[in-house]
Amino acid sequence: MPLIVEDNSTYHSHPAWSKSKLWRYAQFTPYRAEFGKIEEKDYYLFGNAGHIAVLEPERLEASIFKATATRRGTNEWKADQAEAGDKMLLKAEDYDLIMIMRDLADEHPLIRQLRKGTPIIERSCYAQDPETGAEIKCRPDLYSPDLKIIMDLKFLANIEDDAWSRDLGAYGYNMQDAAYRHVWNLGSGYEAEAFVFACISKTEPPEIVVREIEPIDVEEGMARYREALAIAEKCRREQHWPGKPLDVVRGIKMRDAHRRFTPSQWNVKEDED
Repeated sequence: MPLIVEDNSTYHSHPAWSKSKLWRYAQFTPYRAEFGKIEEKDYYLFGNAGHIAVLEPERLEASIFKATATRRGTNEWKADQAEAGDKMLLKAEDYDLIMIMRDLADEHPLIRQLRKGTPIIERSCYAQDPETGAEIKCRPDLYSPDLKIIMDLKFLANIEDDAWSRDLGAYGYNMQDAAYRHVWNLGSGYEAEAFVFACISKTEPPEIVVREIEPIDVEEGMARYREALAIAEKCRREQHWPGKPLDVVRGIKMRDAHRRFTPSQWNVKEDED
């Protein structure tokens, strides 16, 4: 199936399984994964501008407008909106931060290489999983046909090593790596041999670190992806999404961080009959 040019809302409304949807199946019961309320996150202008700054910097100055007003909703802001026209209107401090991100990306040797030639930017890819028959999808930020690398942008509060080590498992970044390469290699007509994350700090001054996940962690991500996809597709096929069982009473031990007067129970073996 050819790569598709479409907006984010059209992509997200398509019923094919995405990594973000399957990540919910990897964390929760099928009932909560399918029907639980998802916190709506606007595709903020800052994030949109950040994507252009890193991926297509030549479009940046024609795409954003620096406001003179300091507060939204004022007459000055409305005047800025009228002057901006179709451009994204950013506060001065956000505009300046975006420009710094553009310059940092220009200085990074791998990002410069990935942008050379004719990179494929934000194109939707759909495929059929051969093991389950399920329709699956992905939408990489950038793919370089020359280097055969997918790059994903992450705008993060903390890009230090310990934070990344925690976040890659907590947010399923290793599952994203595995899922995107799986879908892309099946449906795009190209081959993704590697996947990198361009991690950009949202705090001033911004910094960029490009990271690649260890193969053993990608293997773990692929196993979680396969498990979640099998569960999700079975539920959809049978039109049944089980939740937590209602006929049992469940016990759980308190974490030691909250324990002051009694000993830890986590290493205590149950009494044998």
